[in-house]
Amino acid sequence: MMKTLRPLNLSIAFVLVNFVFAINAMAGKVELSIGGYSFSASNSSNNTSSSFSGFGSYRIAYRTSILNSYEIDLGYSLLATDGIGGDLSFGFDLGLNYYPFTQSGSIMASAPGANAIFSSIWRPHIGASFNQRNFQSIGSQYAGFGIKAGLEYQMTDQFSLIGTMRYLILGGPNLSSASQLDFLFGTNFQF
Repeated sequence: MMKTLRPLNLSIAFVLVNFVFAINAMAGKVELSIGGYSFSASNSSNNTSSSFSGFGSYRIAYRTSILNSYEIDLGYSLLATDGIGGDLSFGFDLGLNYYPFTQSGSIMASAPGANAIFSSIWRPHIGASFNQRNFQSIGSQYAGFGIKAGLEYQMTDQFSLIGTMRYLILGGPNLSSASQLDFLFGTNFQF
């Protein structure tokens, strides 16, 4: 009797991805950012559009270096129209960052009796991402791609400040589309 293999469902795949990132967590950094946003949405099927902006964009992310100048970025974003409350938009971000002038992280060297950590103080980067958003008030999901540019300032071996500008282009149900521009400022904690 031949057994058939069932495809891996989404929840098991999510657990496996988290496990892989957890194994590598000691070499990564955690980003906590807040900032302002500008959001606009339109629906071509009924010719409606709306836009709003303000303070209330929040992000937490895990970032880990791959190769010398690249970094994988797995994050979760929240947009609150009234700063803390109001209408909420939330979802996952998966990105790839490129550091054209520096390494993506610190370089560690060791010799018997001595350890050294080298890192650039200023690290500009650019990146691309896939983003998914759920909107609480309309119960709709949007997904799409984004681009970003940022600058990281290394203050200590484990702590840096970061500023990022992101532009997302999202598509949703019933011929709707949205765009989001974020200006985020925050910190990175390296483990």
